[in-house]
Amino acid sequence: MSETVTTRSVRLILIEYVPAASLQQLNPADFSQQYRKTLMKAVIDAETLLYTHGVQHRDLHPRNILVLNDTVAKASDAWGIRIVDFGHSVLGRAPLPELEGPEYLPGVPISPLLRWHKAWKRFEFFSDWIAWDWQSWLECVFGHMRASLTEHMVSTWLPAILTEPQEVFIEE
Repeated sequence: MSETVTTRSVRLILIEYVPAASLQQLNPADFSQQYRKTLMKAVIDAETLLYTHGVQHRDLHPRNILVLNDTVAKASDAWGIRIVDFGHSVLGRAPLPELEGPEYLPGVPISPLLRWHKAWKRFEFFSDWIAWDWQSWLECVFGHMRASLTEHMVSTWLPAILTEPQEVFIEE
């Protein structure tokens, strides 16, 4: 007698008190530009770690980035941040998983140089925290990853419609 096994995804809800404040609650003017750059790198590194494990956060806004107090940050890790609220997260790399489309380059690590490129405007959610040229900074911080990019990756993640000016036709 053979049994049919059915699997399904189940959301796991963990509750933990985190002594921290969200970026939304904090005032960027209270922090040096160097600290804010370090913080944004930590956000990108944390999001990259999620993406590497097949999770797209999809609600990465200042309200969902917690900055740990110094004691917790020193005891736990160098980042000093936590990403919270995974309610809109999806598993996989499809740009629109709700439409069950193909995944973008499954199994291939995608550099922050592509995922956080200015054309995607992801950094705009953090505009209060960023007082520098985003793309130049991104290239400087993650430039060591440029050698890992292939032409196929770039054309998939940064199609011409995002990176090249488009002609606008207006009917008269």
